Amino acid sequence: MKANLNPVKEPSPRWEILSLFGVKPKRQPAISVPHIEPEPAPSKFISGRRILVVDDDPVVLKATETRLKAHGLVVSTATDGSGALEAVRTERPDLILLDLAFPPEPGQSWDGFTIMDWLTNFAWFRNTPVIICTGSNEEDLLARAGAAGAAGLFHKPLDYKSLLGLIEFHLKPKLTPQSAQINGVSLT
Repeated sequence: MKANLNPVKEPSPRWEILSLFGVKPKRQPAISVPHIEPEPAPSKFISGRRILVVDDDPVVLKATETRLKAHGLVVSTATDGSGALEAVRTERPDLILLDLAFPPEPGQSWDGFTIMDWLTNFAWFRNTPVIICTGSNEEDLLARAGAAGAAGLFHKPLDYKSLLGLIEFHLKPKLTPQSAQINGVSLT
């Protein structure tokens, strides 16, 4: 006796119901899985650099901190304006990711632009890049960010791949005439 190599499939309950009405079910298309770009590899140029992330949303704060740490950055965080100012004084970050909107504090009304303005009082801060990360969709936001001296503007939800690219751009050592030489030949 031969074994049946093509077993008969039991009709599905859906097939049985549809066949009562003379309808044949349509073949379902295969499910496609979207292609997800891998995170860029940690950069040797930014590893160990200090970043301050200032945001009042704990989910955004933790997600951003985790992503940045995975790329070798040393991350400190603050959830409000006074915490940001204290962290800047004590940590002296190489770059700041700054939200614009914060809940009011007793006696203070902080927003990201107020924090940036206050930080310009420190001479050493003036060369520190600040990238604004906001959920706001104000019309003139890009112009205001540029006028305040921001190094970039990202809307939430954050595109971490692009954000990491901008962070690397601002933290990479810049070529100077002395460093732009290979075997004594100037590249500039």
